[in-house]
Amino acid sequence: MIDEKLKESIKLLDYDSDSYYIFDKPRFIKEVKKFKNTFKEINPIFSYSYKTNYVKPLIIGVDEFNFLSELVSPFEVEVSRVFGINPSKIIYNGPVKDDDSIKYVVKNRGLVNADNIYDLKRILAICSKLDLSFIPRLGIRFSFESVDLCSRFGIQNSEENIDKIVYQFKEYSIQNIECLHIHFPDRDIIAFEKRVNAALSLAKYLNESKIKINSIDIGGGFPSDMENIMQNSLGIKNPTMLSEYAKVLKKLKEFYNFKDLPVILEPGTAIASNSLHLVGHIKSINKKDKIAFFNTDISRTLLGGLKNHVKYPTVHIPTEKNADNSLPFGKDIDISLTGFSCVEGDIIGADIDKFKNTKIMDKFVLSSIGSYSCVFKSPFIRGDIALFIWDGENLSLSRRSQNANDINSLYL
Repeated sequence: MIDEKLKESIKLLDYDSDSYYIFDKPRFIKEVKKFKNTFKEINPIFSYSYKTNYVKPLIIGVDEFNFLSELVSPFEVEVSRVFGINPSKIIYNGPVKDDDSIKYVVKNRGLVNADNIYDLKRILAICSKLDLSFIPRLGIRFSFESVDLCSRFGIQNSEENIDKIVYQFKEYSIQNIECLHIHFPDRDIIAFEKRVNAALSLAKYLNESKIKINSIDIGGGFPSDMENIMQNSLGIKNPTMLSEYAKVLKKLKEFYNFKDLPVILEPGTAIASNSLHLVGHIKSINKKDKIAFFNTDISRTLLGGLKNHVKYPTVHIPTEKNADNSLPFGKDIDISLTGFSCVEGDIIGADIDKFKNTKIMDKFVLSSIGSYSCVFKSPFIRGDIALFIWDGENLSLSRRSQNANDINSLYL
């Protein structure tokens, strides 16, 4: 939830014509410090996953905290370049890379992880033509296929595939696998323990009999702090504390005698989720017999898509404008907060109880919307919205809204 100082700044901000995102820098700093402190005892390397949300102030922020940049596409590699991120700080994952992005990362001493055997051969072939004065930093993404663990990404862990990998590395005179990477989408502590156990077991086997592993990357899937309204809408009854993940990781590292092995963590949601908010306005009220539709200038499309059913922590901010335009609502009238998209199902997940005494042009805030919302955002009906930065004292415009001229400029 936003603090009172930010709430007052939103109320006073002269930007009533449209909705906008807010990057909450104090909250962001708090989330980063909490995450780093939680895992400080396991020899960690931190790398932020751009796919979670790559708005510029957030990317610059994690870079200033010395996070690496976990990227999964040529586009994200280009984003990191134009944002001024040092390419040596890149971890390049993903199943669909292109030659130019591979060359850019490899030549600048970044880490490239192969997603499949074909990908590995291609990366090695590209490296062999670059005339490098150093050994390229190359890793492997593995998958562990079982009833409990399965993925469409990564090279399946098998003796045959391991032999192919070792052969390929040694053919190019590369003695070490820079990184053993693994990631699964499950966001619970049981799946986390299974995948870490599988990865460390493989790392131990490779170190002892095949080829040395310089680091292990266990991916993301770490939880963020959530208020009850979000937990309930997501069906989460007993959320696991972030510290429990650190305990599991420390325990397994000690069990496999990997105390000094660097472990790369790729938090996305744990950093971004609570760092962004969405501000909207009540634009009109459509009162029916038993329900009043509060039409707004936001939409589920600004929160990741029309299928987003998450309910977000909500703050209603009454304004002095149009003070006499409220409608009388009886106790038997339901309220629905609706989006601008003209789609029947564009109903916003919010704490509706906060809107009992609402007027047209009142403001409201949905907080903790930073996980995948901006990057999944649909251009349906309208372009992207503005982004403000909250520094703890002031709101300042960081990115203007997208207009029709921006769209037109893309055409030749």
